[in-house]
Amino acid sequence: ADRDDRTVIHAETSENKANLQAGYYERLRASLSKQAWETYGRGQWMSSSGSVYGDEFDESETIQPLDYVPGVPVDIGMDPGVVAPAVVFSQHLPYCQKHGVKDCLHVLDEIVQDDTPLVKMLALIADKMARRGWKKNRVFLDPFGGNSRDQVYGLKVSEVLETAGYEVVYSYDPVETNILNGIESVRSRLLNV
Repeated sequence: ADRDDRTVIHAETSENKANLQAGYYERLRASLSKQAWETYGRGQWMSSSGSVYGDEFDESETIQPLDYVPGVPVDIGMDPGVVAPAVVFSQHLPYCQKHGVKDCLHVLDEIVQDDTPLVKMLALIADKMARRGWKKNRVFLDPFGGNSRDQVYGLKVSEVLETAGYEVVYSYDPVETNILNGIESVRSRLLNV
């Protein structure tokens, strides 16, 4: 720990193996990427970068051009982190002609900037949406970032977005905000091209 009045206790999932259902530990390990296993299985906390795809990421099998579907709103997913704020633009299609599946999410584009204040990110978002002809819709916001203060104005990130005309969606429900659940939810829905 970085303070004398605190102690870091390291624990691995395997330490609780005797209290888990038979096979739980093995199924958990098999279901996670190497990066996610190190973090959530072994307790080696680090960046969640690489958790969705891990080592198996292959651009030729994972990325394909997806066209904007007119009339379907473009949603924004945002993590307003100070070090590397990130935004993804997506469309939720009740039925996807391209993939022949119901309930399909197309990630159309992203913005990832280093050391960029929210006011600058909003300008980048507005510019990209205007150039692409996308209409402003909802922002699904990392709830912990949404309650943080903007570096420029000192307001909550959610307040700045709402003032800019966005409908802001976030939750503090631990079931909905659990990082591992979110990563695995995304991984379970990915289709290789």
